[in-house]
Amino acid sequence: MACLTSVLTVIVVLTAAGTGYLGFVPAMVYAVVVCSLAVLFYVLVRTGFNRRFADPSMTMAQTMAAGVAISYGAYFANESRPLFVALYAVAMSFGLFSLNVRRLMLIGAFQVASFATVVALLAWLRPEETRLAREVLRLLALTMCVVWLVFMGQYVARLRRTISRTDRELEASEVRYRALSDLSADAYWEQDALHRFTRLRLTQTGVSSLLAELDWTGLEPWMLPDMELADGDWNDHRSALAERLPFRDLVLKHVGENDEASYVSLSGYPVFGKRGDFRGYRGIARDITERRRIEERLSYLAQFDTLTGLPNRHLLHDRLTQHLL
Repeated sequence: MACLTSVLTVIVVLTAAGTGYLGFVPAMVYAVVVCSLAVLFYVLVRTGFNRRFADPSMTMAQTMAAGVAISYGAYFANESRPLFVALYAVAMSFGLFSLNVRRLMLIGAFQVASFATVVALLAWLRPEETRLAREVLRLLALTMCVVWLVFMGQYVARLRRTISRTDRELEASEVRYRALSDLSADAYWEQDALHRFTRLRLTQTGVSSLLAELDWTGLEPWMLPDMELADGDWNDHRSALAERLPFRDLVLKHVGENDEASYVSLSGYPVFGKRGDFRGYRGIARDITERRRIEERLSYLAQFDTLTGLPNRHLLHDRLTQHLL
């Protein structure tokens, strides 16, 4: 960015020389100095030598070097001097988003002092060509612009601190959320806009083979091999997905080769892009096989005698009530 700006300022200065608003020799010297500085700073960055400095970006050094080159051009300029006054502000603006207020004030003071030196030299060495009142007015205008840039830099610095603090808080919240999610989830999953699984990442070790071994990539939940919905109906779930509703505890049942059933609970929420376009679903998966087996065992014990395996009076009473109703 700095190199591009240097090239543009050189083009503007050479254009001023070509139209007669600036001498050809000062314009060429300015172009050579600016291009040499741009090459120097580029080489320092490319070789990594800039990392040895306290400020690896070399923003202050680049801005001050630009101020010296601009001062040279401003001294030899006549009608085009306002152009170089504007270039002071352009050079200072590079530190607006990267330097703190104190350094920005130092750069601003350097730029004002540079042009004040130019005005003093003009009044001393070229008094017959210099309208001092006009140059002092330009100096005051530059000073006001510098003060405004410093205030803007203060605002930007405060905004950067706020954004940095918010980023740290969000990062800490995300760490806490992931830690809590890892305690309650065996895996994270993601789906695209067509409800096909695109990612399944395990968060726990020792999870069931249902999550660890099956390849869900590219399949909708209702197309998973040897998988069925344990509770509810797929049509109801598709309707909820079509309305982009979150869902919780969608239980899938998988029967393996040994006829043993495994259960997985899915919970998810819809994800939208910046423009509100639907991107798919994200969620967690939990292996609830052991819990379902305990529930089934408790349900069995509540309805059958443990010794004979025959229905107990609770089941008989329930069936009789259903029959009478």
